[in-house]
Amino acid sequence: MFNVNSQAQFKIDLHSHTSCSDGKYTPFELIKRAISVDLSVFAITDHDNMDSIEIVKDVSIPSTMTFIPGIELTTRSCLLDEADFHLVLLFPQMSKGQYKCRQIINKSKLNHLKQLLQDNLYVREQRMRWLIEHLKTQHKLEVEWQEFHEYHLVNAKNRELIQRYSIAKYLVHKQYAKSVQHAFDTYLYQNIPSQYFQLEEMIQLAVNMNAIPILAHPLQYVQISQQLSQCFKIWKGMGLRVIEIEHPAMSPSDKKYLRKIAKQNKFFQSIASDFHNEERSNGWKSDLGNTKGNQLVSLAEKQRLIKYIFTAKK
Repeated sequence: MFNVNSQAQFKIDLHSHTSCSDGKYTPFELIKRAISVDLSVFAITDHDNMDSIEIVKDVSIPSTMTFIPGIELTTRSCLLDEADFHLVLLFPQMSKGQYKCRQIINKSKLNHLKQLLQDNLYVREQRMRWLIEHLKTQHKLEVEWQEFHEYHLVNAKNRELIQRYSIAKYLVHKQYAKSVQHAFDTYLYQNIPSQYFQLEEMIQLAVNMNAIPILAHPLQYVQISQQLSQCFKIWKGMGLRVIEIEHPAMSPSDKKYLRKIAKQNKFFQSIASDFHNEERSNGWKSDLGNTKGNQLVSLAEKQRLIKYIFTAKK
């Protein structure tokens, strides 16, 4: 029998970010905060990298909490006009704390994912080099890649990804911008073609390695449509079993639609804060643990989700 905490205060948060991608706090700091707000199950899911997993591999977790390492992949769907989707992958085999996973991770598939991430990191760096050159030639700013890179290494916490946000901080440092937002509005507004993982391939890769794929904030970048509803059925056939519903960016109408989709497809619903810092630049506030979301989901539903995560079979 799989046991979970039966107390009414059983709180979960399966989507958060650290300074290893675009969050404010280091992995150690965020875990400490998760403990302080009495989370029962907590996941760190940085964007397109697994650096935090290595950093906290020896961290001590209290017996009342379970920590699950993870990642959030930036993807596009081949089924829906190349629409953007984010896919959280959880690795319960690497968890620490109260609950233990029954499945063994497929190391060859995990190594394949790591290689894909490494390749993606190289492409990301090339885009950022292009952007620095663009700032020089189009905006006539006195910026250099080497100078920026040295600044980033000194000021970034841990191994924070080089991204436009990093360049924005550099422009503030150089006094070309008054704030990060000012840097974006003035210099970093242009669209830079990006390389995306394919959503469908990543779902299948996750299933084959015995990771848990979760479709994050499904309606953040797409509109509700009949085609989208059909896609959920196809993704289920590929192995998707969990979607985020309680997420601070999802409106009441979004949640109503997603609950309907979850019922039709027998999806488990995940609870996420998507915590980066106390207030995101897009305006919606995010409290670590998503207190409101946890209050809206029954204990039984949360128990079923956690049981699935730790006992799922292909």
